[in-house]
Amino acid sequence: MKCLEMEWKDLFHTRTQTWHLLQIEALVAVALVGLDWRLDNVLATVVFAIILIALALFGAMLTLHHRNNVEVYKIQHIYDIEEKIGMLEIFNDVKKMQPVKWTDAFRLKSNTSLYMLRIHAMLVILGVMYLTFRLLD
Repeated sequence: MKCLEMEWKDLFHTRTQTWHLLQIEALVAVALVGLDWRLDNVLATVVFAIILIALALFGAMLTLHHRNNVEVYKIQHIYDIEEKIGMLEIFNDVKKMQPVKWTDAFRLKSNTSLYMLRIHAMLVILGVMYLTFRLLD
């Protein structure tokens, strides 16, 4: 039972890390917009746009890594433990988690990882748009 508890805690910790990175990206996006409006400094806008783009790309890679290499494994392990101790007879609607690819973000299916990938993509687009408009301005 302790092993099962540790697996769930690790799974939630992984998901929390992913959400925290997404929060940091959102703060950088707000800082980008705020600095651009407040300072009207092309160099500061370009630097923050590049940071946002890099951070959002890193966040997308981390989201994919966590989903495909940690969460899928953890859910399978939890499923196996619950099966061995007879919990699946009680909760027979448990579904196994499937890996995702970055291209899945453009399909109509949805789960938390794909939702996060879509937000990362929107932040990359925001950074690229700011970078483009400021350099063309």
